[in-house]
Parts: sequence; structure tokens; C-alpha cells
Amino acid sequence: MKKTKSYKFKEVDLVSLRDLALKVKNQTGFRFRYGGLLTILRTNVEEKLVHTLVQFYDPSFRCFTFPDFQLVPTLEAYSYLLDSPIAEKTPFAGPGTSLTPLVIAKDLYLKTSDVSNHLTTKSHIRGFTSKYLLEQANLKTTCQDTLEAILALLIYGLILFPNLDNFVDMNVSYPNF
Repeated sequence: MKKTKSYKFKEVDLVSLRDLALKVKNQTGFRFRYGGLLTILRTNVEEKLVHTLVQFYDPSFRCFTFPDFQLVPTLEAYSYLLDSPIAEKTPFAGPGTSLTPLVIAKDLYLKTSDVSNHLTTKSHIRGFTSKYLLEQANLKTTCQDTLEAILALLIYGLILFPNLDNFVDMNVSYPNF
């Protein structure tokens, strides 16, 4: 008999992300570039269902273990759920690869100096605070490309591949726009 475990899930400020999503002027264009990421913000999560499902999660193998089989979410599964083909994309930089501030600034349409000044390290992980990214996305001078790139990065870093609270981990979540 398996013991029931208690889990605490990371709380994400969906209100701020949903407010950003409302600022996207061309929803079709966003979907073309980033797939169905915006649908995640509109999805209601049944917490009891998640608590039940997580009872079958085996952190040592990083999969769900049921009596007769194991279920592992793959990049292809994420690709299907998000309607974002991965065939021609390299979604992660890979181990040992370091993203430079120049590359990140280009992909987020930000100044290299701003990226360099705000790229921080927490628990040996490089990334940005969600506060900084939200501020950049909400600036009146922010162009649509910047808003959309930052919104996509926030969804990847805070919802799909969360690591630390209120922190977007470049190693895990950088989608190489």
C-alpha cells in the first residue's frame, strides 16, 4: 500500500500574466510564434485532481508510476498540448552551454546592458526575477515583440518548468525564440 503524500504547489501570480496576455494585440501572431501558451493562462486547474495524480509521481525516476506501466511526459507531449511543433526548434541550450546576455537581449528585444545588470544567480541557477520581467513587459515604451517574448518566457519559467519561486530559470525554461 502506498502512503498518501502531501504536496504544496508553487503559487503563480496568474493575474499579472493574464493582464499581460490582454496586452497582446495580435493573438493569432502570438499563437503562430509561440504556440498555444496563452491557453495555459485560461485553463482552470482542478487542485484535487492534481493532488491525486501527484500521488503516482516518482521523483527519483521523474515519471508517473502506475501498477502496470510508467508514464513519462516528453517534449513531444508538451509540443502537442501547446500546439507548438518542436521538430525545427532547439528548446534548450543544453548542458554546459551558457547563454550570453547578448543572445538573451536579442531574443527578448532588450538592451544588452539591462540583461547583464538583471541576470542573477539563485541557488547556483542563472535567470531573472519575475518582478524584473513583469516590469519590462509593462513599460509604456515596450514594443509588442518584447511584450510577447517576455510573456512567453514567463509562462515557460513560472508555469511549465518552475524551479524557484518567482524566478525564471534560463537553464530549464529558455525557449530559444
